[in-house]
Amino acid sequence: MTTPTHKNTTGFSEGGRIKKVKKMPTKVLFLLLFVTGTSLLLAEAPSDANESCRNEEKNIARKGGGKIQKLLDSSKEGNVTAQAELAVYYYKGEVVEQNFQKAFNLAHQAALLGNPIGQNLLGACYWHGRGVAQNFQEAIKWFSLAAQQGNANAQCSLGNMYLDGQGVQKDYKEAVKWYERSALQGNSNAQNCLGARYQEGEGVPQDNGKAAQWYTLAASQGDVDGQYNLGILYAQGMGVEQSWKEAAKWFSLAAKQGHARAQFNLGRQYEKGEGIEQDDKKALKWYKNAASQGDERAQYNIGVMYRDGKGVPQDIGEAVKWFSLAAKQGNSWAQYNLGVIYWDEKSVLKNHQEAFKWFSLAAKQNDPDAQFSLGCMYAAGNGVQQNVQEALKWLQRSAGQGNQDAKAFLEEFTRRTKESH
Repeated sequence: MTTPTHKNTTGFSEGGRIKKVKKMPTKVLFLLLFVTGTSLLLAEAPSDANESCRNEEKNIARKGGGKIQKLLDSSKEGNVTAQAELAVYYYKGEVVEQNFQKAFNLAHQAALLGNPIGQNLLGACYWHGRGVAQNFQEAIKWFSLAAQQGNANAQCSLGNMYLDGQGVQKDYKEAVKWYERSALQGNSNAQNCLGARYQEGEGVPQDNGKAAQWYTLAASQGDVDGQYNLGILYAQGMGVEQSWKEAAKWFSLAAKQGHARAQFNLGRQYEKGEGIEQDDKKALKWYKNAASQGDERAQYNIGVMYRDGKGVPQDIGEAVKWFSLAAKQGNSWAQYNLGVIYWDEKSVLKNHQEAFKWFSLAAKQNDPDAQFSLGCMYAAGNGVQQNVQEALKWLQRSAGQGNQDAKAFLEEFTRRTKESH
């Protein structure tokens, strides 16, 4: 069986796909593809696409004013402003112990008296079922009342619910309407979400230039998702002049706030020296920060660095540890590289049954290298009972995706079969 080759670190991702760079020093054409391909980074969807615009914590008023005891006394006297502000403290757990039930009760009192902060907070309680059973219709009701009074936080939350179709029919144009009203009041979360709508062309004509403008406003206020999204636009040259230096600047700001994807991308830039001085140790640092949050691409790249001794002493045991974390999350490259490590005849970890297991998992995800390796194992009966039909099945799948080794194997198999007849 041909010795499988390792895969190297991954680049940025787009829509969950990972751009792969293969190291095939014996193939000049593939080497050229490796050299040119590493300069391309594929952007992910805007950061709000999964979670940031749905984070109501950004949309809860954050006024602190006055001492808690004074607020408690005023609240008992029926002061609606005090009730609303105290509700916010209980909801967020600031100064007082977090208590969603008290937050709900106080917000309800204030909301019934028309206080927009209370109405917004009551909407948030219903939205996420905090202190009360979750009820999207009630959330829409109270967000709408607050939004109509000009509450920017409620306007943004209302946009979120129209974006997701929660309690209302999904309506991108309506979402954009409320995001815009909130964004024009300076709400950074709404500015980021509005930028994402322009980038995706949802409810408005697609326009990366306008997306960049709104992301910049959000990012300049310290919005972590706006900073990340702006970094992506600079990395890609979408709506702005391409600049790795600017990308690194914004990724760095978001990374320092704990944004996992920004940490991964910043690590990637340090590894490649794109816009910043190349530094494997700093790359590893940011990869580990992202990996600690479960980012499987970062876990995979750390495995590669330990395998190759980049920024750390070479340590195959550590490489297996990190590859395993990524592989268990379904990363096909990690699964393939584990197969390579367990297949290696010179490795103390050699275990053909384990190699077969990991090659199988990667092959089922249509990884052509894993399909080739799996086909070879079936052909030779290594780690699995010999099965020519299974071997041909996987080799054909691999060849169908352009794997040259699989094509050569099949051509040789066909030639020998004809000669035997």
